[in-house]
Amino acid sequence: MIDIETLSTEFDAVILSIAAVRFDLKTGDRSSEDLYIRIDKQSCADVGLKIDPDTVDWWLNQEDNARKEFLRNDDRTLLKDALKRLSIFIPKDAKVWSNGSTFDLVILRSAYKACKLKLPWEFYNERDVRTLSDLIPTIKENEPFVGTKHHPLFDCMHQIKYCSKVYQQLNLENTH
Repeated sequence: MIDIETLSTEFDAVILSIAAVRFDLKTGDRSSEDLYIRIDKQSCADVGLKIDPDTVDWWLNQEDNARKEFLRNDDRTLLKDALKRLSIFIPKDAKVWSNGSTFDLVILRSAYKACKLKLPWEFYNERDVRTLSDLIPTIKENEPFVGTKHHPLFDCMHQIKYCSKVYQQLNLENTH
């Protein structure tokens, strides 16, 4: 599962942070190793990624913990180095999940291209959380969120929980 936070909703957005969590869709079990990287905003701008003022305004209106994480300037990694770390983290031939077919992975694809790096997954291994969760929407609606919303690591863990439950329920229905 991959989740990012950005300073725009366009394909060429400046990326604030990236999280990735390995998991088993059938069980919801997560690997003990997660990836969370804060990105240096200037390194994104230097390769042509952009900031949208409306998105910055949106961030300033989020809950305290999310806003503080957004505003933190310490412990930030250059975009190219962050993408290299993500490439190492993603297993070969992994199914790569994200929340929406036109957001996280599209923006990451753009960032990899801007940094002249090879995308670490195959296009046919991209999976969409929204499509899966829409098959049984009540599961997502009833899954309590634990942690800070709009923090990519917490978002990943939340998405894993309800995606796995949807998958399990669909498989139960198919066995009867």
